[in-house]
Amino acid sequence: MKKLTTHTQAYIIQRLKQLDELQTIISGILGIELEDTSLWPVITKQQLTIFTDNPLLATQVKYQQKKICTHLNNVYNINLEVLHTKLIPSKIASQPKQKTTNTLKRSTLVALSSIANEIKDNELKQILKNISKQ
Repeated sequence: MKKLTTHTQAYIIQRLKQLDELQTIISGILGIELEDTSLWPVITKQQLTIFTDNPLLATQVKYQQKKICTHLNNVYNINLEVLHTKLIPSKIASQPKQKTTNTLKRSTLVALSSIANEIKDNELKQILKNISKQ
């Protein structure tokens, strides 16, 4: 079991190094700094998929896909035929919207309070009084 874990770790480390190398090569082709953006290339069979959270980078990759494939084919001696660009949502876009509270005018609060005093239903009366205390 220990050998299997060691082989699995070695495989994961190897794949991470390949990912880093691919990121470096692709960022060099595009002329970007890796610190400025997120870029995750994945090669499967004869297909390269580049995941990014930056729409401008996704467009740049789309326009330079032939150059990227040609360069990677020469460096790795492979035959990439297809390049896909996938735009993933950024963290900022996926944050939930903040709830806003509406405040009522003073005249509306006074009207709610007077209505609450005239209502016989105690539960509704209490709700209207709570609202009018804003």
